[in-house]
Amino acid sequence: MNIGKIRKVEIWITNPILSEDGWSNIKSFLFLRTTNSDGVEGWGEAFVLPHREKGVAELILSLASSINEIETLNPHLFSEKAIEICDNHYGLDFSAASSAIEMSLWDMLGKINEKPLSSLLSDNSKDTVQVYVNTWSDQIPDDAALNHRVNNLISEGYKSIKIYPLQNRSPKEGHECIGKLSQITSSNTDLMLDLAVPKNPNHSSELLEFIEKNNTDIYWIEEPYDGLDITNLSSFKAKSSIPIVTGEKQCGVTHFKEVLNRNSADILNPDIAGVGSLVELNEIADLSDKAGVRVSPHCWNSMAIAASAMMHFCASRKNSEKAEIYPDYISASRNYCDPGFNIINGESKLNKRPGLGISMNSSDLSAKSFYYNELILN
Repeated sequence: MNIGKIRKVEIWITNPILSEDGWSNIKSFLFLRTTNSDGVEGWGEAFVLPHREKGVAELILSLASSINEIETLNPHLFSEKAIEICDNHYGLDFSAASSAIEMSLWDMLGKINEKPLSSLLSDNSKDTVQVYVNTWSDQIPDDAALNHRVNNLISEGYKSIKIYPLQNRSPKEGHECIGKLSQITSSNTDLMLDLAVPKNPNHSSELLEFIEKNNTDIYWIEEPYDGLDITNLSSFKAKSSIPIVTGEKQCGVTHFKEVLNRNSADILNPDIAGVGSLVELNEIADLSDKAGVRVSPHCWNSMAIAASAMMHFCASRKNSEKAEIYPDYISASRNYCDPGFNIINGESKLNKRPGLGISMNSSDLSAKSFYYNELILN
């Protein structure tokens, strides 16, 4: 399954904006469109952190130039080439650039073969994916504001909600915050905790002690330690009766092999647009499946291209966990994109259109962006 030769690469970086509901500041997103010699277009997205967006864009342009000579390009061949180019010295920005290009190749391949991405990845893909909502806000909401937010999300039909109990709270205050939320959530609402690698590493263990002592019902605990701190992750997991999640800032297969070998996590969450490629993410998921570990792709990206890729990946995997949604990002993304899915009562319904199933309006996207670059290849 080949897509031929890439002739053009275009990159947009969107302006950061305040969400329509005022809940959070929405970071910049980096979108990519590749076009092959037959005029078929493919869309991709790179995971970007603030102040690094243009650096990732330059990496994309450099990577795209390096594959210019390949006449029979496909996602697997590109993934091999990218690993060769970086000489196995992974970095998140390089892997994000690689992810964006490779994602666009999958989108293109789906259009050429008239199949949705999930059907390219699996012969037994699902039509629906369970989702969870992320309540992250840089406005640092207090308990009352967070309770109000969670109540609203429940009323909108979401059944799984992730909070940040240690954001501007001590472990004791974090547990009290969890207790207040437990009073308003029903038994069929899953409450997830993201500890976001607390500056004081003791806070993760102190919060866990409160939770275990009070038998607090928690679906998972994410990032009690940095993903590279495999030793402390293993120790923390051994003490916890609650599933442990790690991996959002890491890339490449080798790191995740070590996490699995040392029994450091119950769920892996490499970023869908930062891990390096869907080819590598599939390999990570295969290794996880053999170890009895689930995969739930991280997606601090737009609710457009990257989120659509995430939905298709989760639909294709039997060991996939819930997919990540930022509800305050959805309306912003729909200003320029009709994504490949719709959220209905806590589930994502794939539209089953070819490729990622998205429809991008490049004119509207340009109006929302502060950066555009185009590379024409011979």
